[in-house]
Amino acid sequence: MTESVTDAATAQIPSSTWTTPAELRRLEISATLCLVLIWVLIICAFQGWLHPAVLLIAPLLYIRFELNAHELIHACRATDLNPIVRYMPAGQSIYHMGYEGYRRNHLDHHRFVGTKDDPERYLVDGPAWLAAIKSVGCIDVAAVRYVRLYHKSFTWRDYLEALFHVAVFVGLLLWNWRVFLVYFVSLRVMVGLADFFFHRSLHAEGDPIARWFRRIDKAYPWLFGCWLGRHMTSILVWHDAHHAYPRVSARNLPEVEQLAGQAEGATHTEPATATATA
Repeated sequence: MTESVTDAATAQIPSSTWTTPAELRRLEISATLCLVLIWVLIICAFQGWLHPAVLLIAPLLYIRFELNAHELIHACRATDLNPIVRYMPAGQSIYHMGYEGYRRNHLDHHRFVGTKDDPERYLVDGPAWLAAIKSVGCIDVAAVRYVRLYHKSFTWRDYLEALFHVAVFVGLLLWNWRVFLVYFVSLRVMVGLADFFFHRSLHAEGDPIARWFRRIDKAYPWLFGCWLGRHMTSILVWHDAHHAYPRVSARNLPEVEQLAGQAEGATHTEPATATATA
């Protein structure tokens, strides 16, 4: 596993707080299992072995996959990961990005957060109800932006990946269009609303959703821990620290937030101490 993505801010924090190679491996395995389970559900439902309602579990698995992939994005390039994670789940849209596309999109979010160039800005600005509606198309919005900004750097692998996604989408539609609609609509709505909820609550200053979400880890740690992973909720609860130090492991974000606060306090008190001594 190659830890190839760093940033200047994280470099100022002890490397012992960074996501370790062992953690990255566990995250990759967890992300892979989520995708495999999604496809097991798809095959069983499309073949009629299980009721189509089981596909409502797929979005929950995908949200967990997204958080695992989020940790990987800050440490791994696509070539560092297995093909299952690299190409990501197909069938969400006629075309959507693979891992490298999501990686570029998310790093742009970190680079341009709070500005008009932030790729997730539309989930934060304007009325909440309108942003929630727009969130259902978040996969398409991200894919269009990715193609518009990065198409000149595409290689034959990118075009092959695009053809793969088109083929899977059309294949599922032709295989069993009724079951496909259950899968497609539930995934797009649930994942879209989850993206809206996370981005709105974590980046909209003063939003009531944001104030409520900060209490979520203390109120339901066992529930969200079982669903999203033991430490994954730290990315959500300590999101400011994550933006400041994106290379730091989710489990170490509370510690890093405390260290940063102590360092900032020491910086502010130093001039007063010097004056008193003088």
